[in-house]
Amino acid sequence: MRWRPLGWVMAMGGASCAAAAEPGAEPALREAGVVDGLEISFTPGVWLTRVAGDAALGGGAAINVDEQLGLDDLEAVFNAELELRKASRWGLRLSGLDLDTDSSGAFVGPGSFGSIVLSDGQSFDSMFSLTSIALEACLPGWTLCPHGIDVEGEIDSCAKLRIEPTLGVRYLDIDHALRSGALEETGEGEWLAPMAGLDLSVSFQPEDFPLLHELVVHAGLAAGPALGGDGGVVTQVRAGVIWNLTPNLGAQVGYRLLGADVEHDSYSFDGSLQGLFLAGVIRF
Repeated sequence: MRWRPLGWVMAMGGASCAAAAEPGAEPALREAGVVDGLEISFTPGVWLTRVAGDAALGGGAAINVDEQLGLDDLEAVFNAELELRKASRWGLRLSGLDLDTDSSGAFVGPGSFGSIVLSDGQSFDSMFSLTSIALEACLPGWTLCPHGIDVEGEIDSCAKLRIEPTLGVRYLDIDHALRSGALEETGEGEWLAPMAGLDLSVSFQPEDFPLLHELVVHAGLAAGPALGGDGGVVTQVRAGVIWNLTPNLGAQVGYRLLGADVEHDSYSFDGSLQGLFLAGVIRF
């Protein structure tokens, strides 16, 4: 019996690792909004995602999981993100998901999945589950254009462009079953992927703007080899906009993608989960 960690998700939020201001800088030019302490961000939300890609079992030709098996229903997956950071110098991010989806109907086109040979119109039931957990570290990066200054030399906003490298590890567990008549076949695998990537964020703190303390636009990309089974590649993409109403409360609209091209024994999966991410943001 295989261990299934975490039944609900905790998926990515932007940890920041920017350079500190120079000791000789004037107080008016020091970076605004940075507290020299630990900050925790909790982002509970919903990931509106669906499965897409190809799967094969037993050496046969791959079948399309979304078009031929109908596993493309939009799933509203509860998703949460947890982030710990230290005064914009380093950060830790915990993320993950646990998706279960199924479909039944008439198969489109000929195909096979292990010992099951499917003809056009043959009835089937298909189940697909994917569990993934990632732990990432934000390393010290670079801050560009750290301030917005008006014509009189006074700071009226704080606009920052941050670029920061990330290192981490992602666990991936896939279970895929297909049943037709009295026959049932299951493909499964577990992989551990060391990941390296790059995060980018632009934050802006306007003065006297109603219901807006800070606006953050962020994006990130990471990839790494899948270790375990017969290997493969795992990728992740995220992007979004965070509207912080106050220093402690905000909302996020974004996009998430988790891609996997992996193999284990005679099972292979080359596909992705992707979709819209809607969440609240609570900072401590």
